[in-house]
Amino acid sequence: MFFFVVCNVVLASTANLCIKLVHFEEDPFVKNIMLFIAFLLNASSFLVLTLLLKNAEMGTSQIAISSSIICVNMTISYIVFGERLSFLKFISFLLCLSAILVLYISTIRKHDIITTYTTDDAIDDIQET
Repeated sequence: MFFFVVCNVVLASTANLCIKLVHFEEDPFVKNIMLFIAFLLNASSFLVLTLLLKNAEMGTSQIAISSSIICVNMTISYIVFGERLSFLKFISFLLCLSAILVLYISTIRKHDIITTYTTDDAIDDIQET
C-alpha cells in the first residue's frame, strides 16, 4: 500500500506543479504541452488509485493521499513560488501532518470505535437474550 500511496502523491503533486507553472509560461504551445503533461500525470494518479483501492481501505488510503498531497503542495508553493505561509496555513499544515501520523499509528495497533454491525449480528444478539 505504501508504494501506491507514494506514487499517487508524487504523480498528483507533479501534475499540480505543472498546472501552476503554466501561469508563468508565455508560449501557448509550451502551455498546452504542460497542461497535457498535467492531464497525463493526473490520469496516471487515478490509475494508481484504482490499483491501491483494489486491496486497501478507501478511508485509510484517502487520508494518507490527501494529507500528503496537501503537505507536499504547501511545501512546494512556499519554497519554489515564495507563497506566504500564514499562521493558519501553518496550523493546517501541522493538522495534515498529524493526520498522517495518527493514521500510521492506527495501522500499527487497531482501535475500532465503530464496528460493522450486520443484521445477522443483531439476530444473534436477540436469540442469545
